[in-house]
Amino acid sequence: MVKQIRKKNGKYVVGGKSYPQLVGSRAQVMHGTAYKTGHGKKGLTKSQLKMVRGRIVSVKASKSAKKHNHLGKYISLAKRNKGKKFVTMKKGMVKGKRKTRRAKKSKKSRR
Repeated sequence: MVKQIRKKNGKYVVGGKSYPQLVGSRAQVMHGTAYKTGHGKKGLTKSQLKMVRGRIVSVKASKSAKKHNHLGKYISLAKRNKGKKFVTMKKGMVKGKRKTRRAKKSKKSRR
């Protein structure tokens, strides 16, 4: 990327569009008041961000989370409870792995 120089009116022009700030928050980038989120190559531009449930997230991270099915058990539980009374999700609501019998026996023998 070419180094951006501020124009006489105090704005940066990138790709024919002018921005009051070159670097800003994700919200500023989405609203068009800043061009990117960080300095150098690590900054995200508007094309690399998207809105998901009122939250601004990176497109790359969103695709990765969908692919790896993070929170999969919680999502499936929420889908089963859809249309029923609202219940806040808690850690124990999703059935986890039970301790094996051998682990319980070894705990007794250690006493």
